[in-house]
Amino acid sequence: MTEPSPDRPRPFPIRPGDLLQHARTAAVHYPALVYSGDAPPAEEIARVLAGLPFPSEADFRRAVSAAYYALFHAVTLQAAAFLVPGGGFSERYRYARRFEHRDVRNVSLWVTDSGRPPERLAGMVELARAEPQVRVVATAARLLDNERRAADYDHFAEFTQNRALRAVNRADQAVELAERPAFAQGSGGRAFLRLLAEQARTRP
Repeated sequence: MTEPSPDRPRPFPIRPGDLLQHARTAAVHYPALVYSGDAPPAEEIARVLAGLPFPSEADFRRAVSAAYYALFHAVTLQAAAFLVPGGGFSERYRYARRFEHRDVRNVSLWVTDSGRPPERLAGMVELARAEPQVRVVATAARLLDNERRAADYDHFAEFTQNRALRAVNRADQAVELAERPAFAQGSGGRAFLRLLAEQARTRP
């Protein structure tokens, strides 16, 4: 993606990698240990970590939500880059704003055989389903969307550290796949991104 020129104020776009880092930090509460010279003994590191407060359930909920948003933005930014190939940095980020959560959710449901696509889109859905990496991304998007909605709105859902870390790890794997150049170059990936565009275009 084209970066802004040095003579213009730099925007602060939402970056999937930053969201993933935030999600993992919220789930674990391990800071970056900075020291000069030789590393301290292992027992000293263990003592420092043991003194940190254990994350709360609110932290785990925040981690799950951030993990979902990391994948949501990774996918929609890829779609924008694919659909506006000649666009500049700002144009692509503006285009990514067209996508809504239901766009990603609907396409992910179709690709993972959990929903029936409109007949006119069935061919593109089959292309997307045939590519394993696309199915991994779509499955992660569907599951993380369910987890995010529970984390944000379900007062009675229980969130543990293991549950939060599973979400973060799933998002990490899916973001890495979605951001590979090969994702948008394969027939399945192109179909997935076109399905997203079709959802945004036909939405009331």
